[in-house]
Amino acid sequence: MISKNKINLTASAVLILATLTSFYIFSRFTVDDAFISWRYGRNLIEFGVWNYNPTRIDMVQAYTNPVFALISILSNFINFDVVFFFKMLSILTVAAFIIWFRKRVNQSRLLLLGFICLPGTIIHAFSGLETFLFVFLLGALLISLYEEKVFESILLSSLLFITRPESWIFAILTPIYFAINDKEENVNWALKHPIRYLKSINLSARRGVIPLIVLSLLLIAYFIFHYIHFGDPLPNTFHIKSGARFSVKNFLIFAFFSAPAILAATTVAKRPKFFVLVLGTFCAMIGSYSTSDLQMNYAWRFAFHIFAPSYFLHCYFLNKKPGKITLQKSVEKKPPNSPGNIIHNVIAPAILFSFFMISTSLSTAFYYPRALISHAQLGRVLEEISEKYNIKTFAFGDAGMAAYYSKINVLDNVGLANSQIGRHGLTREYLDYIKPDMAIFYATPSGIRLSEFNQGVIFDWVSEKKFVKICDIYFTPEYLMTVYAKTKIPEIQSLCKETYLKNSADNKSILSYAIAPPPWTFWKE
Repeated sequence: MISKNKINLTASAVLILATLTSFYIFSRFTVDDAFISWRYGRNLIEFGVWNYNPTRIDMVQAYTNPVFALISILSNFINFDVVFFFKMLSILTVAAFIIWFRKRVNQSRLLLLGFICLPGTIIHAFSGLETFLFVFLLGALLISLYEEKVFESILLSSLLFITRPESWIFAILTPIYFAINDKEENVNWALKHPIRYLKSINLSARRGVIPLIVLSLLLIAYFIFHYIHFGDPLPNTFHIKSGARFSVKNFLIFAFFSAPAILAATTVAKRPKFFVLVLGTFCAMIGSYSTSDLQMNYAWRFAFHIFAPSYFLHCYFLNKKPGKITLQKSVEKKPPNSPGNIIHNVIAPAILFSFFMISTSLSTAFYYPRALISHAQLGRVLEEISEKYNIKTFAFGDAGMAAYYSKINVLDNVGLANSQIGRHGLTREYLDYIKPDMAIFYATPSGIRLSEFNQGVIFDWVSEKKFVKICDIYFTPEYLMTVYAKTKIPEIQSLCKETYLKNSADNKSILSYAIAPPPWTFWKE
């Protein structure tokens, strides 16, 4: 009979191989949106303005992750390759997470490897966005709250505030959590006897007042700065993404991935107030995401926001070290093969497999190699020719790489990086005010997608101004960028020819330059 130790070693070897494979294929991915945040650091260092554009023409908070925008100042100050800089930061973040997870979860090797080996985990860890940092900090905060660590919880809440706006709810939840002293009763008992449970609660204003003061002041300072500097306390993405129709599909998926945390908080935590905290946290995120226009939801990024901390919490309670947590008076011990333990042990691999199935797409690995040839090169060409052809502003819906490298003003017709469009929509009067010298349209081989992202309004405007079509830049065979300008531009036409030669082929045909080289080949601008 094969020993349990051999089975674990075999499983570990398989998961390590899967991790290395995922790393090789998917760590080359850097998403276009990451360059939106990084552009703030470049503009501050090179142009002396904290804005998406290198001028004050449209002051806008286009980032939702102030922490990465701030860190980008350093990479630009030392003139260090911004992509490589953030890849190194990704490695450090993943290393810190592994250390934290191993300390918090006993016998966690397989649980840890099962999470790290997922293509979705590698994609989000190396994307250049704050996704992995957010789930790491959120999971750490929930566990810190359960362990009643006041200072650590304040610190983690503060870091989350400048990581993603979903965390702002902890300015209220964290102080309330510490202010409540409840009996360490079974959660099911509290749900069956809510009146008796509420009567048993004691409030300690002293324990809640310090977190309330510290977190409130930090958040108020954040809002005041952005209101004074940008004219709006909220990120521009709030105006663009909120208010969409309720998505039943998204709601069900997000609710499914939150279930392990809620189940663990119900059956293992033995702390009713923690159950309420977990339920409130995930319900707020599920409600927000289910009624939002989730743009750039690659590898189910927003589901990852819920899946990952839910998984961490489940693993924490499933493998809690005896004696480490002494919040309850007694621990109910169950036989190793009891129904409760079997259910919990089945959930971890089931949720990992589920996220693997919905989030894994090999096409993600081809994204950045294609983007370097098209989006990045477009920005570089624009920087070189902007003075020659008097191009001061161009309109384009991809607000990241092309804008970052161009170093000129951009009208983001999607609206993420344009406050006017975000709040009021795009009008012909606004186009007359901005006067873009070039317009780049999302297109397919059959033509421009006029019904999307205000492109019909812009197309009518450039047609009226007698702009001419220059050519099509290829990102994939089905995704083109059609360029219109005041006159023919040979440098842009040369770029179009280059992208057609390299990017008009399907993924299978470009394996030699996109996948065959090691991933660090693409850890550069």
